[in-house]
Amino acid sequence: MYVPSGKRKARMQRKVYPLELEKPGMQNREYPTVLLTNGRGIISQCPAMPGILNSKYDTIFAISPDTDSPTERVSLGRMVRETVQVGQKYFDLDGSFVTKFTRYPQPMWEFVYDDGEYYLRIERWMIMAHDENTLYLRYKLVEANTPIVFIVKSYIECRSPHNNLSANDMRQSDYGRSCRRMEGQVGYQFTADAECDFVGAGPAG
Repeated sequence: MYVPSGKRKARMQRKVYPLELEKPGMQNREYPTVLLTNGRGIISQCPAMPGILNSKYDTIFAISPDTDSPTERVSLGRMVRETVQVGQKYFDLDGSFVTKFTRYPQPMWEFVYDDGEYYLRIERWMIMAHDENTLYLRYKLVEANTPIVFIVKSYIECRSPHNNLSANDMRQSDYGRSCRRMEGQVGYQFTADAECDFVGAGPAG
């Protein structure tokens, strides 16, 4: 650790981002990142700019099977993709339509779609429950001049964040055997095999 001699002023090394970023602020070279934790080793790390991945360490949900070694995490969710249908048109909640990002008290993104015929304003929150192995994605249709259909797909995986992915790693059949529709609820349950040797990511509804 470097200790200043006392003759020079200490310099701040870390970058402090404002509470709210407009779209240009999410596109700069320093790639502002969202990092959430439940306080027990579970993390969620993703770029503030939605719809992209900056590194192999980006993960929507990573757990620590061994609580005594929280650095040996396993990523269970690579990212999510949200698609909105208005009439016969489709668009994704990505960098094309994001207008604002607010990081406190919970990360929140604002998306606006306006093509002259349809107008929508949607907010998305990402919430990591304290002391629970749960991540919530909350959506709110703030304004709209038409009904919409909202589709969310999660890209599941079971891999160490230290490992890179390649096209040869995409073994969809393995994921198909490990996913099943939940009974009496909307959604799917993913159960990895005992060795958790999945290394590719695949979409699940």
